[in-house]
This record gives sequence, structure tokens and C-alpha cells, in this order.
Amino acid sequence: MRKIFYGYGFSLTGEFLMLVIIRIFAHAVLLLSFLLSFFAHAQTPQKIGTGSISGTVTVAGKPAAGLPVTVKKTDGENSQNNPGTNAATDANGIFTFDKLPAANYRVSVSAPGFYNPKKKNEWDDGGASVNLAEGERVDKLAFTLSNGAVVTGRLFDERGRAVIEENIVLKKQGNEGKSQTVPCTEQSDDRGIYRCYGLEPGKYIIGAGIDPSEGSANLGNGNYFTRAWYPGVTDLTQARIIEIKTTEEAAGIDIRLARRKKGFKVMGKAMEADSGKPVIGAMLALAPLGEKGEVNGISMGQNSASNAAGEFKIDGLTSGRYKLIYWKMGGSSEFTANPISFEIKDEDVTGLEMKMEKGATITAVVALESASNQGLQKKFSALNFVAFSQDPKSQEGDWFSNSQSLSGLDGTNTAHFSGVGAGKVTFHVVRNDVKGFSIARVEQNGRSVSDGLTVTAGEQVAGVRLIVVYSSASIRGEIKVEGGTLPEDVNLDVTLKATDDPSKTFNANADARGKYLLEGIPAGTYELVVATYANRPPYDKPSINLQPNTKTIQVANGQEQTINLVVQIGSREVKQ
Repeated sequence: MRKIFYGYGFSLTGEFLMLVIIRIFAHAVLLLSFLLSFFAHAQTPQKIGTGSISGTVTVAGKPAAGLPVTVKKTDGENSQNNPGTNAATDANGIFTFDKLPAANYRVSVSAPGFYNPKKKNEWDDGGASVNLAEGERVDKLAFTLSNGAVVTGRLFDERGRAVIEENIVLKKQGNEGKSQTVPCTEQSDDRGIYRCYGLEPGKYIIGAGIDPSEGSANLGNGNYFTRAWYPGVTDLTQARIIEIKTTEEAAGIDIRLARRKKGFKVMGKAMEADSGKPVIGAMLALAPLGEKGEVNGISMGQNSASNAAGEFKIDGLTSGRYKLIYWKMGGSSEFTANPISFEIKDEDVTGLEMKMEKGATITAVVALESASNQGLQKKFSALNFVAFSQDPKSQEGDWFSNSQSLSGLDGTNTAHFSGVGAGKVTFHVVRNDVKGFSIARVEQNGRSVSDGLTVTAGEQVAGVRLIVVYSSASIRGEIKVEGGTLPEDVNLDVTLKATDDPSKTFNANADARGKYLLEGIPAGTYELVVATYANRPPYDKPSINLQPNTKTIQVANGQEQTINLVVQIGSREVKQ
């Protein structure tokens, strides 16, 4: 995965953020779960199962011995913290994992210097997803690796001095003018020399330095090297395309970088909306916007917090349109604020006012229904919950206008949510590592709240009760596609949505065999839908769609169902 930390600043790059938005924002609570992954629980011993996964690894057509292979759960308990189970290929390039419990797994091979031709995007590890059933033997995984190509050169500044520890940007050129960003294995060393290896052969544009429009600027520090492309141009259209081959190193790809000594400034004040008093320490982030107003990244720098007078200053910015966002670190704060849109043309932007209002506070007693054993109660006590507020004035897709507040449970199983934005509030379990828990119903003062709890700014809300249920119900099956073949840039997604509560949604990706697994589903009536999604840039629309398909499912606690589906390929995306 491409590095997303630059200097002292924190940044989510544009393509990475778009992948998150496309695949996760449909259920915004899952996005929060991603952002707050540091709340993961301590590991517990993995239970012994009866399934197995085996396969082969070849390099340049020959069995590869001694290569590390990892199998790791991709959902459920401890999936984020668990490093997985490791094995090495034998003399015949064979690996085997036995005694695996039923789960979704990711199998990957570590082979620096080589590449997997089947990689789908820059974040793909070249591995294989396996949805394993109890007692199932998956024995035909095959990883075919090839020798990677190498590009090397030197980074230097206007005075010929080495540019040290700078990231390299590689853009592999594809069809129809499309390109894919590829991660480089190393930064430039103390001589300014970089060496990117294990690359897929092809045509590349090579650059280095920072492009603030990607959301990767170290905000609060305008003294960085601006993006330049080989042979030293700032305009991407003027960059020289280099063909990289496995038969020889592409050497001497030297790039001169210019240090940005001045950028535009954005200045303003964070203040309480009702009193005008300064808000101290408000963390602010910038989201550069694309031509259609889409978010191209998020950047937060070392000096992004408001000072003792509530003032903030962010410099080193280029011309363009932005959103200034109040970033609620950790998901908890007494304040909430709507983002501010602005544009930098040819001068600094001053006088911005980030008006903060104190959000609602909600105290909710959380109860586990039918706590049957002590182990289950212990897992329940470690859960985190989120109160998600939907701004009634926000437009679809404008997820910065909504707010969320995170809370664990205190000693009395009570959750305390602060800084909740005005609007309708829904509550969810943050599924970091523990699966099977969900909120069955919400009550206030003994009355059921089925369509969201309406709160106003600054309101003190009490008498709320969240009823949590645990379910070990699961649905697994196989999807057969008829009417054509799915292209390599398309995967299948399975969505299960409760008919009485659209926010109660479960998702799973089908593996290469078309098999899927949904776990921890509460009892109820659901609609099961299969759709396609794009697994390669720009991730916006899949090239193949499916004909409408919806199946109604009844789920009972503790029940495992096998539901095989046949879907038909429908329309192809028309290329403009």
C-alpha cells in the first residue's frame, strides 16, 4: 500500500480516498471504523478449524522455494491486529495451511524484486481472497510471479545538492490515456539516489516531490520540494515517457526539484457560533477539490490547530478550490462545524470564519440481550459505538457535512457521546475486530425510536437505551455469472440490507471462485443483492453491470444458510 504519511503531516491521497469513498462511504459508519482502527482489541488465540488452503508459487516459470506466504483473516475478530499465519514454500514451490476455521482469508506471497501480473491496482498485494467453509479444501491457488524491472536515478535541487528521503511517484501508462500510480520500493538515499525495483515492465512517467492538489502537502510548512517530472518539468503533459524493461535497468533518470519557498496562505479564526469566543486547539484539515467538486484528498499538518486566539494559518498552498474541514480527532469533541468552501486564485485567502457550535451530548445505557456466557459479556464490554448525525441540509455524497461521535462503555455499560451534530442520529457498533454484535433497537424513555433520534445543537439527551444483540448467523454461497465473462477490472460485491432498517447493512466481496461469506447477521428479513464494482483506477464506474437481482432472505439466530445465486451480465459502461 502506498505510504500516506508525509513529513509531520497526515494525508490521504486522492486515489486512495476515492477508493475508500466508493467502496466504504455507502455505509459511512464503516468509514469511521477505518479511521479509528487504533481502537482494535487485544488478540485472542485463533480457534482450530478443519479447512485448508494450499497452492504453488512459481517465478519465471520455475517453482520458487523458500518464499514466505501469509494467510490472514480479512474480517471478524482480531482481523486488523492479527499478523496472520506464515509458511514458506517447499522445494517444489508448494505451500499448505491446515486446520483453518471457516472465514474470509487473504493469501499473499512476499517476493521483493518480483511482480504479480495479476495485480489489479496499486494497493493490491497480488494475493488471492478465499472464502473458506468449514472442512473445505482449497488446493489450486497458483501465484505466478515474474522478474521485476528497475528504474534508478538521482534527485537534486537547483544547486545540485542531493534531495534526501524523497518519495518517488511512478505513473504506469495504460490504454486510452489512463495511468495508474505505482508505489516505489524506496526513498532517495543520502546521495539523492533512488532505486525502484520489482516493477511491471511498461511505459512510465517518473516524478518526485509534493503536489498539494493531491492532498499530500505538509500543511503549515510551505518549504517543500514541488512535484517535478522527468526530465525536470512541472507540467505532466510535458513529461518524458520511459519504457522500463526487465532485461536492463532504466538508469540515469535524474530529476531536478525546486524547493517551494512561498505558497498561498489561508487564514481565519475558529470561534463559537453563538458567542464569538475563540475555540482553542480546533484541528483543521483541507480537502482539495476536483473539477466537479469531488474531494481529491485530505491533508492535516503540524500547525493545523487554532491558537490561543482561535486563529489559524495554513500556508504553502497552490491555486485551486478547497474545503476547510473541522477534523474531530478520535471522533469525540464537544463542538461540531460545517465545512467552508473557498477558492485560491492569485492571492492569499483571509478572514475565514469556522463557526463552531456545541453539539448535543447523548447518554445511552447499553444492554446486551441474552448474554449467555461470560466470554460473550467480556467481548461486549470492549465494544465501541458511534452516534452518526445526518445533516438534513447536506447533499448526497457530502459526507463532511455529517458528524459522528465515538464512545466506549464505562463501568456501568453506559456510552457518552459528545459533539453530536443537529439532525437525525443513528447508532451503530464500530466493528473493528469483533463480529456478531449489532444494535437491535433504540429506545428513549421507554419508547422505541425506529427512524433516528432527532437532536438539536447543545441539547442534553438522556433516557436513551441501546439494545445490542449477538448473532452467529451466517450466509455463504457461490455466485455464477451468465451472459458473458467478468473483465479483470471488475469484482463482485454482495450486499445484505435489512428491510425494516436500511442502515443495517452487511457487505462481502466474492473471491475468484465466486464464493462469498456474510457473518454475524442478526435475525430478520433482508434483501440480498449482487453488484459489480471497479477494482482499478479511477474506481468510479465498473465497465460491466449486472441485470437487476434481489433475493429476499429470512435469517434466524445461530443459523447458517447456503444461498447460491445466478446473475446475468447486463449493460456495459459506455465510454465517453
